Amino acid sequence: MRRWLTVSSVVLLAAMAIGLWPGTTVARSGITASRDRALIRFPEKITFKVELQSEAEIDDIVLEYGAEQQTCGTVVAKAFPEFTPSQEVKATWVWEMKKSGSQPPGAQIWWRWHVTDTDGNELLTDTQTITWLDDDHDWETIEGDSINLHWYEGDQPFAEGLHTAAVDALAYIEESMGLEPDGPIDIYVYGSFTDMRASVYYEPGWTGGQAYTNHNIVITAVPPDDATSAAWGRDVEAHELTHVLVHRYTFSCLFSIPTWLDEGLAEFVERGDDG
Repeated sequence: MRRWLTVSSVVLLAAMAIGLWPGTTVARSGITASRDRALIRFPEKITFKVELQSEAEIDDIVLEYGAEQQTCGTVVAKAFPEFTPSQEVKATWVWEMKKSGSQPPGAQIWWRWHVTDTDGNELLTDTQTITWLDDDHDWETIEGDSINLHWYEGDQPFAEGLHTAAVDALAYIEESMGLEPDGPIDIYVYGSFTDMRASVYYEPGWTGGQAYTNHNIVITAVPPDDATSAAWGRDVEAHELTHVLVHRYTFSCLFSIPTWLDEGLAEFVERGDDG
């Protein structure tokens, strides 16, 4: 389960033209960073690695990282990899999800390195991103109408049915509550409950779907060979999409919407015209 961050062919050709290897950052300070990358081992960890060079001894390295999400302000986590000061340093730091709690499948993880040497020179590398998702499954995607539906089991009509149901749910939420998405919402459909629950640490064993409102992400499990599950999956989509839109609309650093109201609105949309 390994995936290295890649560089586009355009960047590759440009780098070759000026004599640089991809992933190399050149700073006027004299510090350079090369082979700046992230390695995912889903759902356990992300390993960040970089190689640094300077004319003076590198004596401080800080990894700044986080996940792209809705927050009250700028949130930057910092890690301090162990290393021996030198003019050439290889730095590594591991983000353990069992210690911090999992990021949702599909989350966009970003990182950059802040480096200084004994001459007082500093380097802040370009921010890079990678998608936190397994590569055990051959994920496919249907995009459109503010819904990106990702699935790996079941045929195209199965996925199109779930995508259409999600789009219809958004339309019903807008009609009944006046709420619209502020950006595309990603829905990850697992082929089994076992697969879904294995993708996120510390979720209750009974979980059939989950909305990660700050990320605009929903996950659920819908076995494609079960008509009853497919109908249930459409209801779960409506329920969890309501959580996303309500939370985005009511987002505040001072208070949160009462659980009874949040769940009541989600149940109202799930039942639809049958409620």
